[in-house]
Amino acid sequence: MFKTVKSLLATSILGVFAKADMNGTYGDFLNGEVALTEQYLYEMFEVFVDEGDSVIDLDGEERFEIFKANVKNIVSHNSDESSTYKKGINKFSAMTHEEFVKYFSLRAD
Repeated sequence: MFKTVKSLLATSILGVFAKADMNGTYGDFLNGEVALTEQYLYEMFEVFVDEGDSVIDLDGEERFEIFKANVKNIVSHNSDESSTYKKGINKFSAMTHEEFVKYFSLRAD
């Protein structure tokens, strides 16, 4: 029996989303080794929503667009060989920079 992309995603990364240390080790897709199609990103978002760790309301198409942009930023950063650290998906991955700053009451630069 073949698994759907969604079930494969859930099997391969769901446990990682739940890791307490959120260490950014999410597999080949965050290192740019797997193509991030619109369908793949949406299914990744569904797994993110199902996990329920987000600190923000995930309703609405705009939240998916924010998540998608953040994942693309993660992939771009992690694909850069000059980068000295890796980014990963965490409970803030569906937030804009402004929402993140406001959440922590930090001053935006």
